[in-house]
Amino acid sequence: MGGVAVGGASVITPNRGELSAAVGEKLEGDAAIVDGARRLIERIRIEAVLVTRSHDGMTYVARDGRVVHLPAQAREVF
Repeated sequence: MGGVAVGGASVITPNRGELSAAVGEKLEGDAAIVDGARRLIERIRIEAVLVTRSHDGMTYVARDGRVVHLPAQAREVF
C-alpha cells in the first residue's frame, strides 16, 4: 500500500471515531483498535498512534510492535 507522509509528525492522537474514519471501518475492541492503528502507521508513515478511547482509556501502538493499553482514571469534577 502506498502512503502519504505526514509532514513532521511522528505520533498522532486520533480518537476511536477518527481512527475508524481514517481506516474506513468501525473499530470496536482492543484487537480492532490495534489493527486499525497499525494500518494507519503504515499508510501515513509515522512512528506511533495514541488512540483516545473515552471511558476505555487510551491505546498506544508503535511501529516497532509495542502496544500499551492505558486505563481511564475517573475523577470528580467540581
